[in-house]
Amino acid sequence: MDEQIRITVSPEGKATVEVIGGRGEGCLQATREIERALGDVDDRKKKPEFYQVTPTNQQKLGHG
Repeated sequence: MDEQIRITVSPEGKATVEVIGGRGEGCLQATREIERALGDVDDRKKKPEFYQVTPTNQQKLGHG
């Protein structure tokens, strides 16, 4: 699943920004400009996916 950003605005005008399908620091980068446009972020909650390690290209080290 591709990364998606869901923005919900309550009847009181409070906006909630949620990243769906993202992991780690990429979530913060994906929402940075949106949060800046909306104003102060009072309550940031990190979902369990934030803490999942994103696979990277790692080389196996040979012995000898």
